[in-house]
Amino acid sequence: MDEIQQLKREGLSILAISNLTGYDRKTIRKYLLKATAKPVYGPRPALGSKLEPFKGYLGERLQAGVWNARVLLRELRSRNYQGGYTTVTEWLRPQREAAQVVAVRRFETPPGKQAQVDWGHLGSLAAAGRERVPVYAAPRVALIATGDEIVAVAETPRDFQIRNSNVYSLAAQVARAGGVPWILPVARDEIAHTRELIERGLSADLLLLSGGVSAGKYDIVEQVLEGLGAEFFFDRVLIQPGQPLVFGKARGKFFFGLPGNPSSTMVTFEIFARAALELLGGQEEVTMHMPFARLTQEFHHRVGLTRFLPARLSRDGAEVTPLAWRGSSDVPALTRANSFMVVDADRPDWQAGDWVRVLLK
Repeated sequence: MDEIQQLKREGLSILAISNLTGYDRKTIRKYLLKATAKPVYGPRPALGSKLEPFKGYLGERLQAGVWNARVLLRELRSRNYQGGYTTVTEWLRPQREAAQVVAVRRFETPPGKQAQVDWGHLGSLAAAGRERVPVYAAPRVALIATGDEIVAVAETPRDFQIRNSNVYSLAAQVARAGGVPWILPVARDEIAHTRELIERGLSADLLLLSGGVSAGKYDIVEQVLEGLGAEFFFDRVLIQPGQPLVFGKARGKFFFGLPGNPSSTMVTFEIFARAALELLGGQEEVTMHMPFARLTQEFHHRVGLTRFLPARLSRDGAEVTPLAWRGSSDVPALTRANSFMVVDADRPDWQAGDWVRVLLK
């Protein structure tokens, strides 16, 4: 009950709430209008009877990898099924849950028997007649933004507030890296509320927190994690943006505490969290591709930190131009950039024509 109300206050649509909670959209609308008890789904045995003669066929289709309810309904119609779409989806729900439980057991693959599959492998498998092969499940990644200053995207922020943008950019990065993003409500600057959300997030395969890990008065994420018995592997890295970065493990699950500034969040995900996600997804070796390109203009910076600065890489990848950048909260510069120029920590001066590493965006 509180979860649905909280998600609605965060500005999420009925469809988004339905995707996150699993409740039907009509049920959520009725609940928000009437504020009745929390909706509970129950079995509909009367509807299930029409599906009974087709369950053997459905089991075969699931084994073949067909899980789309509308596709299955279309196939059932061709076999004279007279029931409705809801009957099929209700039968599918527990089947999906059972399949997900099996998929979680993905760390038992013997060494040397797993690989990252690309389009070339798929063609080879098909040519060899391998219709079905065991694969890793896509890791589920919980995303939590923290701080009383965070408001929903649909709200107009006051002078001391900002919109909840980081979780949406992170969700896109997670999906591109092969994970399944799970956006949780914003954690307020209260220990009890933050602890409740972190505990929920630790039910996923990987937890990413945005904000709350610097030395501010209300940055309480590390305090809450300590209370959950977390083991911290590091809490700071010598890069910019993204210096305050926490990585650890709690209740058997890995977590990252990413800095709250947009540039810091995006960069630290690409450098650190993406690798963790790929390993959880079954990849045995993780590489970070940073090709060299020639600078189009001279560049100077203070030594001491390796910097990942917004830049534009030419179409042929031969040249890179640094963009004007006002710091970690400069979102427009990130929008214009198609890459990050990687500036070595011990070299202050760069000339036009020098080779410099580039991290693709």
